[in-house]
Amino acid sequence: YSNDNVYNWVIEVKEESQIIGSISAFKVNELNLSCEIGYCISSKYWNKGITTEAMKAVIDYLFKEVGFNRIVALYDTNNPASGKVMAKSNMKYEGTFRQVGVRGDKEFYDLAQYAILREEYFAI
Repeated sequence: YSNDNVYNWVIEVKEESQIIGSISAFKVNELNLSCEIGYCISSKYWNKGITTEAMKAVIDYLFKEVGFNRIVALYDTNNPASGKVMAKSNMKYEGTFRQVGVRGDKEFYDLAQYAILREEYFAI
């Protein structure tokens, strides 16, 4: 990358040599040493612990190698499995933004926010 604060990875099933998704850190705030993580994975691989494994690895990297202080993740409350990934990654629920956006079908949606702090990560 031409900029060293870009963080994008693929999620791969090694045994199959198959790329099944992606995970990224974005909304990087260098002043506050914070970012947001987002991920997407093929539905064929849901509920297998793969996304949680990827999330934990990225959190580890962002705290240990990059030096972030705060990492945030949000999910559409219609997808509670994504919230479970965040909870299993030791992130803490911080609240829900109600009717924060509108889908293409004109339906409002809520976003729940989880976060983990550097001091919490190293206390685990």
